Amino acid sequence: MELTAIVNGKVILEERIVEQNLIFTEQIQALVDDLHAYPQIKKIDAEGCYIAPGLIDLHIHGLSGYAVSDGKEGLIQEMAKVLPTFGVTAFLPTTMTMEATSIMQALGAIRSAKEADGSGAKVLGAHLEGPFINPDYKGAHDPAQIIPPDYELFAEFYDIINLITYAPEMDKGFIFTDKIINNTAVTLSIGHSDASYETALEAINRGAKSTTHLFNAMSGIKARELGVAGAALNSEVYSKLIADTIHLAPAMFQLVTKLKSPERIILVSDSIPATNVGDGIYSLGGQKIIVDQGIARLQEGNLAGSTLRLIDGVKNFVNHAGVDLSQGIKAATLNPARLLNLDQRIGSIEIGKAADLIVFDKDFQVKRTFINGREY
Repeated sequence: MELTAIVNGKVILEERIVEQNLIFTEQIQALVDDLHAYPQIKKIDAEGCYIAPGLIDLHIHGLSGYAVSDGKEGLIQEMAKVLPTFGVTAFLPTTMTMEATSIMQALGAIRSAKEADGSGAKVLGAHLEGPFINPDYKGAHDPAQIIPPDYELFAEFYDIINLITYAPEMDKGFIFTDKIINNTAVTLSIGHSDASYETALEAINRGAKSTTHLFNAMSGIKARELGVAGAALNSEVYSKLIADTIHLAPAMFQLVTKLKSPERIILVSDSIPATNVGDGIYSLGGQKIIVDQGIARLQEGNLAGSTLRLIDGVKNFVNHAGVDLSQGIKAATLNPARLLNLDQRIGSIEIGKAADLIVFDKDFQVKRTFINGREY
């Protein structure tokens, strides 16, 4: 691949923003003040826009009419082709609570997509959300298919599963928790859970590393019982937020950031097939989803994922959380990469890392996206 430089832009690094020329091939090569040493280099004018690492979305159920839970070969690749227009360069297709055979079919499709030499956003692996959750906090998941945590059920897919959202109070004796932590590279995230503060902390002490959509579908904070939300805020786990201003009030972004370091906040979309399509009636994991004015709900009123583009989540977070742009970008790039132990390869603009890059303007409109140095 030819040597390329993005010029006339503001490069967002981990702790600061610099106005330098960014040189890359498949990997990031250098940041330089001038290009006199590179007379033949290809130049791309950023026109004063920001240059950032590509966004990493750890929670995508679907978009553009495609649903991960359908389990059809090729659908994940189609999603991967759309995501660069949102600034997403890597993602975890996310399952729903369904019959085990249907989940396995979806996991098989995700494996095929990861192994395929396709184009678009990188398929990092799978996020298994359900069926190991608490029916009292089912959210948009089918309560008839919820089961206790079972280590053996999806064992053949642990090579492709990166993240499992589960309810630790359903894991009697923490048998599932301990087996996952001790025998796999899978990351555990607490969500759709009614765990007490003490149970959640025990799961964290045993190795759970994050909480899924903080404050949503989990036991909340009360005067004498802090629940999962309290354990998330009073520990070092990563907390994933849906920053659409619907799942959380805008003021909550600032409160969470005051209580928890921005280094431990991860932004996700929790997007569903209606994303990039519009209002209407959709199916997700066998559940009927009604989308009205961009808000997705079950018929009984439960929120059912979002129609959020992750770049807009970053915009909302920066505008409402009191963080600077570098911190806002990090919550959707380096922080998720660190959670999955992928930060040596992706997640920030550093020499030797993959040239997964986006160019966006002051209004957070994505102008260009590069994955491994190739523009999409």
